[in-house]
Amino acid sequence: MKGQCFFPGLFWVLLLCLLPSPALAQSPGDLDSTFDGDGKVTTDFGGSGSSTQSIGALALQPDGKIVAAGTGYEDGSSHFALARYQADGSLDPTFDGNGKVTTGLNPYTNVAVRALALQPDGKILVAGAGDGDNSDTINFALIRYNADGSLDSSFGDEGKLIPGFDFFYLKTFILQPDGKIVVAGNPPYDSGTNDFTLVRYEANGSLDLTFGGDGKVTTDFGGTADVANALALQPDGKLVAAGVRYEPLALEPYKFALARYNPDGNLDPSFDGDG
Repeated sequence: MKGQCFFPGLFWVLLLCLLPSPALAQSPGDLDSTFDGDGKVTTDFGGSGSSTQSIGALALQPDGKIVAAGTGYEDGSSHFALARYQADGSLDPTFDGNGKVTTGLNPYTNVAVRALALQPDGKILVAGAGDGDNSDTINFALIRYNADGSLDSSFGDEGKLIPGFDFFYLKTFILQPDGKIVVAGNPPYDSGTNDFTLVRYEANGSLDLTFGGDGKVTTDFGGTADVANALALQPDGKLVAAGVRYEPLALEPYKFALARYNPDGNLDPSFDGDG
C-alpha cells in the first residue's frame, strides 16, 4: 500500500511512514532543502585565505533570483565579484554565462563592496572602495552591470565610475526614482575634513551640478570625525543622512548625528532649526 513502510522499529517510526507526505514537511527554522538540496550554497571566486572572498551586499530580484556582491580574487588582487542564483540556489547561467562575474578596479588592488541596488530596468549598481599599496589612495567606486552581467557602457567609463576623490570612505548609497545616485560617507579621520559627505550623480555617472552647486555637500557637526553611515530618501525628495559625531575629548565622545537636506543639497532649516 502506498505510504506504508515495513521494518522493525518503534511505533512512532512506523507511524511517520504511514503519514501522508505533507505531514513530513520541514519545521520552522529548519534549513530549506529546496535551496541547493540542503539549504546552503557556496561559490568559489578563486584565491586563498578567508579574507579574499566575502559577500558585502545582497538583493532579491522581483523574479526571485538572488544577486550577491562582494570580493573575489583574481590575477594577484581582489576584485568586485557578483554571483546571481536561481530561486533554488543554483547559479544562473544567463548571468555572464556561468552565474559569476568579477571586475577589477585598476590601479586599486584591495577592494570591498559596501552596497548594491537593483534598478527598475534590471541593471545592477554596486558601490565599494579600493586602495593600493599606499593607503593614501583610498577611493570609492560605482560599477553598473546590465541584467546579463555585462558592464553597462552607458555609465561612467565603460561601466565603471572611480571619481578620484582621495580620502573618502563610502558607507552607503541610494538610487532615486529619477535614476540619480546619492552616495554618503566621510574622509578618513586624519584627513582634516572629517564631515558628513554626500555626492550625487546623474544616471549616466556624471556629477549632478544642481546638488550643492558642484555635486557635493559636506556637513560639520563639530566633531573630530563626523561619519555618515546611513541614508534615506523621503517621498518629497528630501534626503536624511544619519551617523555619528565623534569628539574623543568630550565627556560623551559619541553622539547620534542626523542631517536633512532639501533636494538641491542645502540643509533643510525646518529640521531642528538648522538642518
